[in-house]
Amino acid sequence: MVWWVYQQALKANFLSDVVIATDDRRILEVCTRLDMKAVMTSPEHRTSTERVLEVARSDSADLYVCINGDEPLISPLCIDAVIPNKVSTEVEVLNIMAPIRSTAELIDPTNIKVVVDTNGNAMYFSRSVIPHHKTGTLENSLSEFTYFKHVGVLAYTRGALELFAAEPRRSAEEVEDINELRFLEAGVAIRMVPFESGGSISVDVPADLEFARTVLERKLRNQL
Repeated sequence: MVWWVYQQALKANFLSDVVIATDDRRILEVCTRLDMKAVMTSPEHRTSTERVLEVARSDSADLYVCINGDEPLISPLCIDAVIPNKVSTEVEVLNIMAPIRSTAELIDPTNIKVVVDTNGNAMYFSRSVIPHHKTGTLENSLSEFTYFKHVGVLAYTRGALELFAAEPRRSAEEVEDINELRFLEAGVAIRMVPFESGGSISVDVPADLEFARTVLERKLRNQL
C-alpha cells in the first residue's frame, strides 16, 4: 500500500521531495527494494505529527506535508491543494477536508468529522456526528447540512510541529484519539481546505482494504 501512496505523492506538482518516515524495518526494506526514499524514525512517537517533526529537524523546508500511509487512492491534486501559494505565520497548519455523501460515511467513527468557522478554520474534530441534528434523522441531516470529514493530508510549518511536540495530550485528544485536537486545545488554528472529489479512501478496517484492492486492481488493468 505504501508504494501507491508514494507514487501518488511523486505526481504532486508542489512537493520538492518525498520521503517515507517509518519505525518499521520491514517497511524500510520494502522501500529500499522498490527504490523509494525512506528514513527510520523513533518507535516512541505516538502520532504521525511527531514523526514528521523528527524528519523536519534534519531537513529544512518552508512547509512539511504529512500524507498518511493508509491513503493509497490519494489524488496528487489533493496533495497540491493543501499547499498554500504563500506560507504565512497566521496559518501554520492546513488540512484537507472532503464532503460526506452517505449516511454510512457519516456514522463511521473512522471518518473524523470536522466543523469549520466562517474563516475556514476548524472549530472541532470528532468521531461522532457533528453537528448533531436536534430533531431530524441522519438522512435529513445530509440533505440540510454539508458534513465534512478530515482527510489524512496536512501541511505544517516547522514552528507548528515544534509546538505540537511541546504541548501535552489534553482531555479532548485523549478521548477522541485525534491528534489535530492538540492544536485546537492549544489555541492554534487549523485552516481546512475543501477538496470536492474526496481525494482518497483511508484504509482503516478490512472492508476498506478490500475496496482499495478492487480499485487498484482496476487501475492496473487500465479500467479507470
